[in-house]
Amino acid sequence: MRKINPQVMRFGLIALGATLLIYALNIAENTDNDFNNDILDSDQNQKPSAYLTESTFNMFSSDGKLSKLYVSKAFFFSNKDSIRIEAPRFISSESESASRVQLTSEKGFYNPSEETLLLEGNVIAKQIDQDGPLWELTSEKLNVDYKSGTLSTFEEVQISNGIHSLKAVGFIGSLNKKEIKLLSKVRGKYVFTN
Repeated sequence: MRKINPQVMRFGLIALGATLLIYALNIAENTDNDFNNDILDSDQNQKPSAYLTESTFNMFSSDGKLSKLYVSKAFFFSNKDSIRIEAPRFISSESESASRVQLTSEKGFYNPSEETLLLEGNVIAKQIDQDGPLWELTSEKLNVDYKSGTLSTFEEVQISNGIHSLKAVGFIGSLNKKEIKLLSKVRGKYVFTN
């Protein structure tokens, strides 16, 4: 009987193990992609379980101040917490004496349980006083966390106040503290007048 060289046996087992590992990884990778594509397809083709037109959502802060979210259309889905909205307009603190913040966009998502709002497409944020707008911010996306009173985005933003303007990529702002932090690539223009 012929004796098998232990060195050849080790290399053979290593080669077989490597082949099986590559095969298993390939199968797992293909299966995962198919699964993710199925989820994306079903999410895009999913029909809403209910919808509203010309609706108002009342939102109360921890100190009882009322803010309102007006939407032209709201789509509810049975397996999601967030509501897809079209043409949203958010107005903070309906008090007569204080200035308010107004947010508008083309579309977005509102999550009532988390008290968050994601605005997308031609987002405009304005601080409005009795005499008119004080400042204006524009971006393509904006996240609003109503619980903490913050606005944020990692997209490009432009902030203007009269003839003065600032541009940046990303910002975090506080409605309560009335301050903003620009994250990167900050550029500004301040014009002196006579």
